[in-house]
Amino acid sequence: MYLKDLTTNILTMKNLNIILILLISFSAFSQKKDDVEKVKKLFGSETYSVDNEAFLKFNYQDHTNENTYYKMKFFQNLGGVEFWGHHKLDADHNEKYLTLFIPDLKLHLKGSLISDFYDVVMNNYKTYQKEVRIKKPNVHLDVNLDDKGDFIFSSHMIGTKSNYAFWINKKKFQFDEKDFLKLMAEIRIFYNFKELEN
Repeated sequence: MYLKDLTTNILTMKNLNIILILLISFSAFSQKKDDVEKVKKLFGSETYSVDNEAFLKFNYQDHTNENTYYKMKFFQNLGGVEFWGHHKLDADHNEKYLTLFIPDLKLHLKGSLISDFYDVVMNNYKTYQKEVRIKKPNVHLDVNLDDKGDFIFSSHMIGTKSNYAFWINKKKFQFDEKDFLKLMAEIRIFYNFKELEN
């Protein structure tokens, strides 16, 4: 009788160990999958319109029967607005472009217009962080990025969550803060008009 009970206990322990190993493996797999998703979100969208790439390639790159070069420095999709950094090889600061694509609109910024765009947007973001988010919750802080008010950057709260969006021709393009900060860092580094902030 004692041997039978001992055998049953050993088998039960083995089963418990197998179940425990399976649970740990499943948990580790789920963790890895979640980590991959977090990394993808950190680096923004990988999808873009080939039509927009073609527009840049065939309007900005010279094509001859010799090899031609053109630099597509970075791309990021921010809430449905595609941002492309591009220029000819060895272009100086004033010959670099930042092109924004949304359906039915292409906006090309060049030279100092890029740093102006960066400064106005980041000023709004920093003012929102320091003055609005903490002291005046649920207030929208907007700034016009063109003379007509057809292109607006907005920092605002919904409940306790901060939100950011471009309003273009009265259509809202909302995006994640991490993706936004990544784009602004890309712009600052690529166009080399701001020293990296600590």
